[in-house]
Amino acid sequence: MLLFPSVTSLMTDLDDEHDIAELRLTCPELTAVPLQDLDLPEEAMIVLIRRDGDVI
Repeated sequence: MLLFPSVTSLMTDLDDEHDIAELRLTCPELTAVPLQDLDLPEEAMIVLIRRDGDVI
């Protein structure tokens, strides 16, 4: 959180209608697909991506 203070701000500004979830994708059917091609809900917001220990 200290590396990304805007994420902390986002989390504290959420109301009861929103959730934050951490997802770990491990199956090649998802990890080999470009993010823009995943069938995510339109209102989904990707806050952080970590790959092989690096934040990208």
